[in-house]
Amino acid sequence: MKIIITESQFHLLRRRGMIEDLFKKYVDDDQFIYRVLGTTRVNFDEFISIISYSIAHMIAKDDIKSTDDDDNDSFVTFRNQLQRYVQNNYYDYLKKRYQETIG
Repeated sequence: MKIIITESQFHLLRRRGMIEDLFKKYVDDDQFIYRVLGTTRVNFDEFISIISYSIAHMIAKDDIKSTDDDDNDSFVTFRNQLQRYVQNNYYDYLKKRYQETIG
């Protein structure tokens, strides 16, 4: 069986090691979580959405240099792929961190 991946998927897969390193660096840092969430009390779904978006945005911004991120289609596509990747692959870890910091 052959698996065909698109160029944008390849862009994501090449950075798996970097994603894991940055994810653990930021999510293990309580100050990062409090800085992102502020004083807002959030449920787990909001927590996973906010944290995964923040991490995906930082990684995509470092990877795709652009003057105006919101107008760059490749930036938005890559950021959204990263966000889904983090949510799908680190769900259990994020749940554990949620219970430790907020729960």
